[in-house]
Amino acid sequence: MSEHTLEVPAEYVEPLRVAALVEVQGCGEMLASNAEELLGDVAKAPEGHDCDAADVIGTAGLVAEDVSILHQLIGCPEGQAVTLRCEPSALAHTAETAARKVLEPRLSGEIDCGPFNEEAVEKIGQLSAALGWATGEAARLHAVAGAEIDAERAAA
Repeated sequence: MSEHTLEVPAEYVEPLRVAALVEVQGCGEMLASNAEELLGDVAKAPEGHDCDAADVIGTAGLVAEDVSILHQLIGCPEGQAVTLRCEPSALAHTAETAARKVLEPRLSGEIDCGPFNEEAVEKIGQLSAALGWATGEAARLHAVAGAEIDAERAAA
């Protein structure tokens, strides 16, 4: 797959940074589990999990993409927009994680607190806009990744 970009407005950098950390942690744990199993420490591997060297290599690639995204976000000065560059599926997963694991819980937390006042309504509006942006970008990037996969299959 080819490298793509994701233009991140300044106000959405922080949720994406948190999402990238979540992605790195999750893929890192998966890589450690695969490596333990491959190295023969089956007791530490998840039950029913069967991996080979290709699994470890594939997971290492996911970790590398997630670390690349995190590196770009950590290097971004506060209050500044950033253009992320990576595989479209990795960018899509980061945007999706921002929506599901960062923004949605924040939005739910704001909605669950009451009574609503002007400040709460403004915060809810900002979180709703960020959630809409993240889900829209995730869908767009998943479509790009899917089209590339389809084109590769057609060329084979």
